[in-house]
Amino acid sequence: MEPSNKKQQHQHKQDLGTSTKKKKDRENRNSVSNDLAHDWMQKNEFVIVSVWVGQGHDNRTVNINTDETELTVSLPDGRKFSTQLFETVLPEATSMSYKGARCIVKLLKSDPNIHWPHLEPAKKPTPEKIISTKAKSSSLSPGKTPEKKPAEVDNKVDNNTVCVSNVKIDYMERDAESLIVVFLYIKNINKETSFVTFTEDSISASFSTSDGRFLQQYSGSTEDTVFEWDLTLKDKVVLEDCKFKVNPNNIEIKLKKQNNKKWGALTAVTPDSAASNKVAKNMWMAASKTETPTLSNIPPAPPIPPSMENKKPMCLVSPVSKGMRGGPSSSSSSMCDGGSVVPRGTTGLDNIGNTCFMNSVLQCLVNTQELREYFLDFNFQQDINKDNPLGMGGKLAVSFAILMKLLWSVTISSHAPTKLKSMMSMKANQFSGFAQHDAQEFMVELLDGLHEDLNRIKRKPYMAEPPDLDGWPDKKAADESWKLHKMRNDSIIDDLFKGQFKSTLTCHECNKVSVKFDEFCCLSVPIPKDQKVIQVIFFWKDPYQKPKKFFIRVPANAAIEELKQELYERTGVQASLIQVFEKYKTKIHKIFTKGSTLSSVVPSDTLMAFEVYNPQQVGESVVEVAVVQRMMIPSPPTRCAYCSRNAASGTKLRRCTKCFRAGYCHRACQKNHWPSHKVHCKLVPEPVGSPFILSLPRSHATYSRLARIMEAYARYSVDIFQPPVFHNSSHRGSTSSVELSSEENDDMEVEDGEPEGKGDTSNILMAGESSQGEAQSNWAEEGAVGSDGGGCDSGGGSDGGGGSGCDEPPQLSTSPSIRAVQPRGSMQLPSATQLFVIRPVNNRAQNLSAPAGETLEDKGDEPLDLSDKYYLAMDWRTNERLPVHCLVQDKEVDCETEGSYSVQRNQPTSLEACIDLFTQPENLSEGDSWRCPRCKKPVEATKQMSVWRLPHILIIQLKRFSFKYSLCSDKIDKFVQYPIRGLNLRPYMSAEPEDGPAIYDLYGVINHMGRLLGGHYTSYARLVSKHDSRQSEIDWRLFDDSRVNFCPESRVVNEQAYLLLYRRRDTPFSMHRPLPPPAPAALEENGFEQGAEIEEATPMSISSTSQLSSSQPSSSSLEGEEQLSTAQEELD
Repeated sequence: MEPSNKKQQHQHKQDLGTSTKKKKDRENRNSVSNDLAHDWMQKNEFVIVSVWVGQGHDNRTVNINTDETELTVSLPDGRKFSTQLFETVLPEATSMSYKGARCIVKLLKSDPNIHWPHLEPAKKPTPEKIISTKAKSSSLSPGKTPEKKPAEVDNKVDNNTVCVSNVKIDYMERDAESLIVVFLYIKNINKETSFVTFTEDSISASFSTSDGRFLQQYSGSTEDTVFEWDLTLKDKVVLEDCKFKVNPNNIEIKLKKQNNKKWGALTAVTPDSAASNKVAKNMWMAASKTETPTLSNIPPAPPIPPSMENKKPMCLVSPVSKGMRGGPSSSSSSMCDGGSVVPRGTTGLDNIGNTCFMNSVLQCLVNTQELREYFLDFNFQQDINKDNPLGMGGKLAVSFAILMKLLWSVTISSHAPTKLKSMMSMKANQFSGFAQHDAQEFMVELLDGLHEDLNRIKRKPYMAEPPDLDGWPDKKAADESWKLHKMRNDSIIDDLFKGQFKSTLTCHECNKVSVKFDEFCCLSVPIPKDQKVIQVIFFWKDPYQKPKKFFIRVPANAAIEELKQELYERTGVQASLIQVFEKYKTKIHKIFTKGSTLSSVVPSDTLMAFEVYNPQQVGESVVEVAVVQRMMIPSPPTRCAYCSRNAASGTKLRRCTKCFRAGYCHRACQKNHWPSHKVHCKLVPEPVGSPFILSLPRSHATYSRLARIMEAYARYSVDIFQPPVFHNSSHRGSTSSVELSSEENDDMEVEDGEPEGKGDTSNILMAGESSQGEAQSNWAEEGAVGSDGGGCDSGGGSDGGGGSGCDEPPQLSTSPSIRAVQPRGSMQLPSATQLFVIRPVNNRAQNLSAPAGETLEDKGDEPLDLSDKYYLAMDWRTNERLPVHCLVQDKEVDCETEGSYSVQRNQPTSLEACIDLFTQPENLSEGDSWRCPRCKKPVEATKQMSVWRLPHILIIQLKRFSFKYSLCSDKIDKFVQYPIRGLNLRPYMSAEPEDGPAIYDLYGVINHMGRLLGGHYTSYARLVSKHDSRQSEIDWRLFDDSRVNFCPESRVVNEQAYLLLYRRRDTPFSMHRPLPPPAPAALEENGFEQGAEIEEATPMSISSTSQLSSSQPSSSSLEGEEQLSTAQEELD
């Protein structure tokens, strides 16, 4: 079976001996409406339909829908096969399979006893007129008069005759020869059966064709069907000189005019005939190259049919491909009577290469009621400004007017806006080529171009700089600013789309308030980003006031200033007096400085915020240091480092006497583990608790006050237990008190395993990297348990690696011993009850090398010099053998809790929330500071925007894109709820509007799907009623390039909305006319100069602007280019 309908017909003609059943089957295949070739057969109770879908398809790409009376097979590219069934089937029993390029659908009959003679229901025959004609040759033939036609009718082959009107035509006038040449475009014309007859005031063409797409528009038509097309001419012709020629893809008709005068149109159109659709409206009237027709000759668009509340037949129109809007279901009689191809307002725009952004904008502007009336009634011609250097000399306005006329015709399904895109590329070169662009950017550029082309100000006064309106009353300053704007800008675009902002700037240093009024065309509002909840523990500068935990909701990439502002609102502490860092386990992970973002902070992280002293309040500089807590001796291990066994109940693991971090259940485990352990066997303090930031006036930074504040802050994150101090003789040894080295970073001496009477020792380093910035520590410890050898020799020097010079592991001990380490030089403890020592460390909580890493000394009432110390460590004395020691245990920060952690993720927002965010005060930081006129320097300021004057048409942009760097953007996909009717802007205005209510109704939505550079644009639009914007003259339609469909209102509010177009309610619109030019004295008073003026443009004659034909155009892009080019040439 050939997939081509043409080949199926050819086979039908040759196979004369085929059975009647097969002939009927082939007729059925040609009469079913489809884009895919098919075949069918029945076998007992089954009906098997084979559809040619092509290679590489399966259930993932082929959509098959079956109900009791219909079968539909559709592909992702829009092609489909659909047919009504002869009898009912059981949809649940439908099965499908794929064989090569065919999709085989197996249907189960509801009644197996019924034999199907056809796949689809039988059609009732339509009474047709019998006609037969022939064209003798392909050369130009003389026309046949009506008197000759009846003689050839009754004795020819019987064929169906279908009256058609949706045929593409073109014409041109040759004034020198008094000729009109008409081209009737049909593909694959049968020359033998095609001819043209003429009368003095009409022509009639009869033809047949094998073009499958053309035949699909007329149900039951075949290659033998004769189609008849008639046209009434505007004037009379000479019958003897009228000729025609049948070409493979068109019929060329030459008409000789009786009177040698310009027709200007192919057919005469009267208001009555236009309203009743008596004349075919599918004509393309190309403008002549010798004399340009006038735009005023184009009749106004036919009136819009009245809307029906309950019946909306246009909503039933299904989407079809370009050129298929008539559809196979359209009867031939209705086509002849009405002449319409598409319902009103459903003409699409072809995508000519990533131009969906342009098409969506144009469709919304075309459905703007005021623009539609302005351009269709040709009021724009008197406003065209040819001499405006900022415009296109009127060319862009004329192109837009032609496009408006085309889209409101009912004779073309779609149009390629090639000329308009070319004009926009000339105005803004970023739109040249075929790359994807931003629809909002294109809309602003297009409106600006139309405004300059239609600017009624022919002579713009020059203004060196805007006058200083600072200090004026708001209303007076706003009116003066608007007046100055209208002196240079006055057009239909300005009247419709321009509003006025009020911008208020407040200096942070001198509190100077500056007010400015600016015009706007598009209201770009930010979308509240997804928020996250951050846990913040706030510590007061008074360490004895219990901290508070807050759950603060901020945007995902908020700056630290936003978090501090939230803390200020909850605590009353100024944002500048709050220091914040992120805690990771027991260390400081990141300190947030000015301008830092919280994008890396996740809800599970905890931030620590601390109040610090204000230098201005205390009258001196303030010391701020970050403090981390550590234990001198690590906490006891609970599992053997080698065999991973837990300690037996009631016993402790014996620890390595060098690092005290590794524990072993037996000496053998230590020996086996030593080769791998000795590489990193060194004594390192173990972090514990939570770090914190403390601040003190510099004169109060004594050792005792510093230690007291440290201990107070520390007790919120650790539990401290101090055992009673015993004074047994067994603990006295060689000294009666615990002593420390005078130099805290001296090497420590470790017991070598000899008996207690021997004093041989060897040295190991504490935590540190010696010369790399880590200091050594020494704590007095008692002798280790066990004397069975195995330690390092006294001469086997030790290094920071803790064992590189020792082949044997050190002794094991259940607890640190006092005599394990003896200081070389000693000093008394500064306080018998102090449980920790204080030493400087680096930002990773590691000891510093001497002398910077020496422990701080208590100098009594003398303040410590902490000018070069930013990080301190408080090392808890956790050695159990020391007379003064403590036990430290980590815990959650003890604080009060305010609020909860619950938060809704990806919650939708409203348009009102977006506008409210736009009008919120904004702090201008150093990067975008404002130059204060009073301070005479760039300063930080607060900026607030509000609406002062409302436009008639309000364009709102939802700022979904944020650019990180060139060609890379992030998109906010949050769903924004926006009202279709009743958007109230009064809460966002600075004053009560004087020209009517601030209520708007939606009439257009531009949607964006995907990312910026690889996405797609569509649009929704409705034509609002002239007197009530809540009502619609034409309901909502979805514009997707060349595809236009009616859609329910419930689909208009969607999460892909990008641009919203609103029309102001209950506010009559009237076009403003320019004010008379001010006197020279008045200009000078307002800051204007008379130099650099633009010459006044001469009034433009309507006949020399552009011309369109009075008949309706077709969808041919090539033909459209000819007319647009003619209109532009007259403007050059």
